[in-house]
Amino acid sequence: MSGFTSVPPELWALVMDELNYRQLVTASRVCQQWRAVAFDHPSFWRDIHIALCGPDAPAVYWLARRLSAGQHRPFVLTIDIDDKDIAPVPDEVYSLLRTSISTVERLSINIAATSFERLWGALEVPAPLLSDFSLLARAAPLQPRSPIPPTIFDGNTPVLRTVRLPAVIEPTIGPSIPAFARVEHVQIADNQKLTASFVVGFFTLFPGAKHFDIHCQRAGLWPVSYDESTLAAIRDRVLALQSLELCFQFDRRYDLQEFCKHFPVAHIRRLLLRRPTPEDVDMALSHLEGPPYDVIIRHVDTGSEYFSSRPFTISFASAASRGTSYRQQRIFLDSDSGYLGRGAHGSGWRERVNLVFHDMSIWEQVRSLTITTSIWPMLAMWQPIPLHVSELCVVFSLPSQLVKLSEFGYATGEALQVLSLRNYGTGISDVDVADVLVFAERSSSHHRLRLRVHSSIELSGDTGPLSQYFDLETYDGDSSSWTSFDEAGTE
Repeated sequence: MSGFTSVPPELWALVMDELNYRQLVTASRVCQQWRAVAFDHPSFWRDIHIALCGPDAPAVYWLARRLSAGQHRPFVLTIDIDDKDIAPVPDEVYSLLRTSISTVERLSINIAATSFERLWGALEVPAPLLSDFSLLARAAPLQPRSPIPPTIFDGNTPVLRTVRLPAVIEPTIGPSIPAFARVEHVQIADNQKLTASFVVGFFTLFPGAKHFDIHCQRAGLWPVSYDESTLAAIRDRVLALQSLELCFQFDRRYDLQEFCKHFPVAHIRRLLLRRPTPEDVDMALSHLEGPPYDVIIRHVDTGSEYFSSRPFTISFASAASRGTSYRQQRIFLDSDSGYLGRGAHGSGWRERVNLVFHDMSIWEQVRSLTITTSIWPMLAMWQPIPLHVSELCVVFSLPSQLVKLSEFGYATGEALQVLSLRNYGTGISDVDVADVLVFAERSSSHHRLRLRVHSSIELSGDTGPLSQYFDLETYDGDSSSWTSFDEAGTE
C-alpha cells in the first residue's frame, strides 16, 4: 500500500465521507494506514449507537474502541444495556460510560429498571457538554419506582435543556436535583404501556421547565397525596409552563378533569389534549380570546407507542392573536385508526367524529383553515365539512398527483377569499393548473379569490385561465418553505 501516502489527505477524507460506520470497520481491515484513517473519521466515533446484552465481548470491544477514537471530542451516545441476572453486562461498560460522560452532547440510555443502581453510579460525574438526556426503562408490571439520586451528573450540566424520563422514576419530594436546574423541555413517558402512572410530583424536579409532555397510561397519586406547601410548589411550576401535553391512555376524562381542577392551565400558550371529550373541548377553547379561530389539521409524529396508526392533531388559535407574542393554541390529538378501516362506520365512530369535525357551532367560527394533504384521505371518508372559512391553506405533504386540490372545492363556502398553496419541507411540489381550476369551479364562492402561491410550489400548465377566478399572488424567499406549524393559518 505504498501508494497510500501519495494520496492527498483531503481526497481520503472525501472517500471516507461516503462510508458509514460498518463500512469504515471493513475499510479498517485493509491495512494499518486505512485503519488509522477509518478510526479517526467522525462517522466512526461521532454518533455511537450500540446494544449490549450480557457479557458480549465484541460489542464491549467496539464500544471501547469507538470511545477511544473520539479522543475527548464531543459526540452523541445511544446505548441499550440489557443486563441479565445470570450473565450481566460487565462493569467495564459502566466504567467506560463514566469516563466518557464529560464529552457527550446527547445521551440516550435504554436499560432495565433493575439495573438503575449500577447506572446511577456511572452517571455521578460532570457532564459539561450534555444538552439532551433521554432515559428509557424496561420494567416489570407493578415494579417499585426508583428515585434519581441528587448526585446525577455531579450537578454539573450547564447546557442541559431537554430531559426524557420513564414513568417508573420516583419523583422524590425533597432534595433538589442540581443537574436539572436549567432543563426547559421535559417528557415523561410510559414507553412499555405498563401501569406506571404520571405523578404530579415530577413538576418539582424541574424548576426551570417551560415545556412538559406527559404520555402515560393514566394519572395517579393526585393532590390528596401531598401537603399544602408541596401543592403550592407544584402549582408554581405549572404556572411557569408555556406548553403542556396531557396524553393519558386510560381514564382520560377523569385524569384531565382532576388535573385541571387542581392546577391552572388557562395561561398556557400551547395545551395539547389526547382524544378530548366535548367537555374537554369546551374547557380548552374557553381559554382563547374567542372566535373566530385559526385552525390547523395535520398528521404528526408523536414518538408515542400508543398509536397503532397515524396520529393527527386539530389545533385552534384565536384569529385575534395572530402575529402576537402571547398567541395561545389548543390542540386535540387523536389517531386515525378510529376513523379508517372496518370499524369506521359504527355509531361510536359517528359520535366521535361529531365531537369536533361535525360540530357546526365550532366550524362556523373558524376564519382560516390550514390542512395537510396527508390528512385528506381520512377526511374524504366523512361527509364533506361545510367550511365558512375566509382563508384556506393547503399544505402539500404528499405528492400532488396522489391528492387532488379539487377535492377540497366541495367543502368551501361563499366566505372564501384566499386560497394559499404551500409545500411541507424544503422540496418543490408541482400542482396542476387544471386541478386548481376545477377547485375554483366547485367552490361555492361567487367572487374572485386571491391565490397565494409560495416559492415551494410550481404550477404546471397554462396559468392564463386562472385569471378568470383568481388574483394571483406569489411569494419568494426561504421563508416560503414551510417546516413548522407553530403559526396557524395563511400569511
